[in-house]
Amino acid sequence: MAGAEEGGYVFSKDLYDRFPDVSDRCKNGIRMTKKTGKFLKAKAALMDEYGRKLSFLVQTSTDKSQGLADEAMGSLGAAWKSMLECQQVEAETLKKQARVLDEQLGSPLTDFFTSSEVAHRDVHNAALRMQRRLKEADMAREQAEKAYAARTKEFEMAAKKEEQGRKAAGVSAKNVEKLGQRTQYFREKAENAEYAAQQAVSEYNSVLKQFYSHDIKQTIDQFEELEDKWGDLIKAKMSESEKYFSECFSMLERAWDEFRTSLQYVDGRQDKVTFVQKMEPALRQPAPKHLHISKTLHPELSQPKLVESGSEEGG
Repeated sequence: MAGAEEGGYVFSKDLYDRFPDVSDRCKNGIRMTKKTGKFLKAKAALMDEYGRKLSFLVQTSTDKSQGLADEAMGSLGAAWKSMLECQQVEAETLKKQARVLDEQLGSPLTDFFTSSEVAHRDVHNAALRMQRRLKEADMAREQAEKAYAARTKEFEMAAKKEEQGRKAAGVSAKNVEKLGQRTQYFREKAENAEYAAQQAVSEYNSVLKQFYSHDIKQTIDQFEELEDKWGDLIKAKMSESEKYFSECFSMLERAWDEFRTSLQYVDGRQDKVTFVQKMEPALRQPAPKHLHISKTLHPELSQPKLVESGSEEGG
């Protein structure tokens, strides 16, 4: 057992007389698996819900038309796209982690609680029956010893009365014989009571030895075995989750690294230069010199006369 190997302690050896305390510790440990399992399953549900909602948010933020507009923003648009991709990785990671929490951690712990609770109850009830048997044997011993003491006292009183009768003057031989018979009667009752007391003591000693050398030892061993099981199970499941989550976080960290890299290349001024350069052919087209206003739409306005820059009015 873990206690014997690590700390030199064994429940059945060091706590053989503390059955209720050992039983309560075992019960609390088993309940801990239930609390841990329920917590992990509840957390899994939250993570799955958040992952699905985050994924939906990313999808609604990356429609085709919006994506084209983002690309037109140059390095800033690329950084935005990288951030959305990172968020999508996070959403998928959360959903995967949620499944692992629920199926590989939460469910095994709650299932263990269900089976172990039954095992603990069976062992605990068996121990209670052993205790009742020991208590009954002890009560029988006590009653037998009291009966033996009472019968012995009756015999002694009868023997004393017989002796007084034999010594008293005027007591007939017939009465002396009756006193002797009475003494013999109580002697036999005392002897029977003595035998019954010896049997009761022997039975009690047998039950007592069986209880402490085997029954309670076996019971406490079973409790300690259950404790080792739930302790090892929780440790194993936590280790499994830590390993899996580390892999998920590494994946997420790589996505964030790509986003950080994209941020290093964000240059708003260069984005403006690139935009102007793309638009430059259009800027080189000559500007219109006349403005025509439709008289149909605006009959009250006459055709305006535009004067070229540098010319004088009436020239």
